[in-house]
Amino acid sequence: MAMTREGKFKDAIQDRIGATVDTSDLEKQLSVLNANLHQAETIKTRLEQQMDNLDVTDIHYDKKISDLQRRLDIQYDKIDEVEEAIADLKSQVYELKKNQIDADSIYGFLNALIYSRKDGKMEIGFRILSFSFQYRLLKKARK
Repeated sequence: MAMTREGKFKDAIQDRIGATVDTSDLEKQLSVLNANLHQAETIKTRLEQQMDNLDVTDIHYDKKISDLQRRLDIQYDKIDEVEEAIADLKSQVYELKKNQIDADSIYGFLNALIYSRKDGKMEIGFRILSFSFQYRLLKKARK
């Protein structure tokens, strides 16, 4: 009741309705990271092919294989770093989109309200809603 009297709940909902989440910058970064991943995997494949095609009778074989192995290890490190960065960005985009409240979700929330009379007072009850949706709305309203 206190939330509605003070208007915090109403203000929180009005601030969030129709607010769009701009993920274009993150998606551009994701595109760049995917290109970097493709490049690193291509280099890795070429290094592996070069290693396979080395002539074992070459007097410089040990030096060449050592150099190629070092470069291959660097590519594996780059691939790991880029894959981690991609996973982080995807997680950020998902969280931003998940927390977006649009008119449809508000409509669904309002449809789930049940009004009943008890002892001359109007009470509001909730039908079963997703816990995360209720939690997000209440969390925003309490701020």
